[in-house]
Amino acid sequence: MAVERLESKSGNVTKILEANQFDWEDALYKLLMRYFGLKVNNEAFEYLANILPFKTLLKHSDNLLQVEAMLMGCAGFLEDDFSEEYPLLLKREFSVMKAKFNLLTMPAERWKFMRMRPSNFPTIRLAQMAQLVHKNGCLFSKIKAAKNTAEVKDLFDVKASAYWETHWRFGFSTESKPKHLGETTADVLIINAVAPLLFCYGKLHKDESVCETALQFLEETEAEDNAIIRHYAQYGITAENAMQTQALLHLYSYFCKRKRCLECRIGNALLHL
Repeated sequence: MAVERLESKSGNVTKILEANQFDWEDALYKLLMRYFGLKVNNEAFEYLANILPFKTLLKHSDNLLQVEAMLMGCAGFLEDDFSEEYPLLLKREFSVMKAKFNLLTMPAERWKFMRMRPSNFPTIRLAQMAQLVHKNGCLFSKIKAAKNTAEVKDLFDVKASAYWETHWRFGFSTESKPKHLGETTADVLIINAVAPLLFCYGKLHKDESVCETALQFLEETEAEDNAIIRHYAQYGITAENAMQTQALLHLYSYFCKRKRCLECRIGNALLHL
């Protein structure tokens, strides 16, 4: 079930690769952006990833201010009249980058803040993405070289720039608190972006060891906690890691939900009790 789940996800990854001439770094960027947004903002993050290519960010990855300016500016968050120094600085940098790369700007109204934890606000996530690009540059090549999830999580160990220690949104001050990319978010990115992309890479390059690494990363990642996993747990089927939760999610989506009990070994066993 876990392998089938990865094969299903790798189909979606292949579509991204076909559209970007098999640029693996750009594909990882697009996947990370999607899951940075969670369900609430995933469409907005996907749109932003499409109008702001990874190659453009990479050209200035050594300059955190410029990377953050491009992300915030293209997201539409720099259109206001600011009084604080940092957003004004970002706005000036973005005007230069916008002219240099002919960048597009999306309406800020596409972003949702309601009924969200402040740590998941798109402004915080974009500031963390800026740090991720600044710290790692070509991230996929480093993930391919990683031997375990501890090394992958070290790559994801970033925090938003200093301004965000006292802000959740531009112009709204809060008490000081570092905005680290949390362990739970890192797990989400490994499960939904890193493992599927690695698995797809292994399949397309006929490298079984890379496919096994993708499964290993899932096995080393904490089990997911959602309604479907809790439902299985009520009946004594508990998952110990993300490989098992992904297997259960695939089982639910493709067998239980579709009432394909006779095609399922578990369903057959239950029916013949």
